[in-house]
Amino acid sequence: MTKQDLIERKQYMQQLRNLKDQNIIKVITGVRRCGKSTLLMMFADELAQNGIPKEQIQFYNFEDLDTLAIGDIYQIHTHIKERLVEDKPNYIFLDEVQNVKEFQRLVDSLYIKPNVDVYITGSNAYMLSGELATLLTGRYVEINILPLQFSEYYNFIMSKSPNLTKIETLANYIHYGGVPEVDFVVTDNDGYTSYYQVAWTTESPETLERELASLKAIKDSNPKYLLTTDFDFNPVYDGIRKLNVIDWMLQ
Repeated sequence: MTKQDLIERKQYMQQLRNLKDQNIIKVITGVRRCGKSTLLMMFADELAQNGIPKEQIQFYNFEDLDTLAIGDIYQIHTHIKERLVEDKPNYIFLDEVQNVKEFQRLVDSLYIKPNVDVYITGSNAYMLSGELATLLTGRYVEINILPLQFSEYYNFIMSKSPNLTKIETLANYIHYGGVPEVDFVVTDNDGYTSYYQVAWTTESPETLERELASLKAIKDSNPKYLLTTDFDFNPVYDGIRKLNVIDWMLQ
C-alpha cells in the first residue's frame, strides 16, 4: 500500500505535531484496527520527509515476530540504546508494545533518557490500565483514536473518484466500515460521537445477538444504535437502541 492509498487522520496527525519534542510520552490508544499503527507510520514518515535523519528514527512493530525475536525488555532496551544518536533528538516508535512482557519498564527507561521522544500504541484494554498508568502518572498524554469517520472516508474517496455519488460512497463505507467491528461512526458538529451497526433484519435471535456483539464490544459511554428495516417499536438492548433505518434517515 502506497502513501497515496492511506487516509490522513488530520486531527490526530496535528496532535502529534503539536506534541513533538515535548518531554512527555505519547500514548496512542483505540479499538483494534482503527488506524493506530498507520497513524504512527505516517508520522514517522513525515519526520523523515521534514529532514530528520533516518538514523534518528527507530520504529518497532511488536506484532512482528522478527521484532519480538530481539529478546526480552533488557535486550530490546540495549538494542534501541545502542542505536541512539548522541546529542541529537531521537524518535522512538513502539507499535503494539503491550505484546512485550513488562513493556511498562521498557517505556519508562526510554523516557528518562535525554534526547529521546517516545511514541507508543496499543489497545485500550492494556495501555492505560494497572501498572502502566501508575508508573507513568503525569508523564504521558493519551491520544485516543476513533474509527474512521464517514467525512474522512468521503473526502478521501472524492479525491480519487470524484464522480461517485454520496449514496454510492455511503454504501461503500457501510460495506467496508470505518472499522471491522462497527459499520460506521458519526461525530456531530458539537463533537459528540455515536456508533452505528446496520443490518437488513434481526428477526432471528442469532442475527440479533451477532449484530449487538459488535456494539457491546465498545466500552465507552457514547450512544450506540442498531439500524434495520424491522418495525418493532425501537427496543433497547443493554443501552443499545434499535431503530428503523427509514425512520432514522427521515429524521
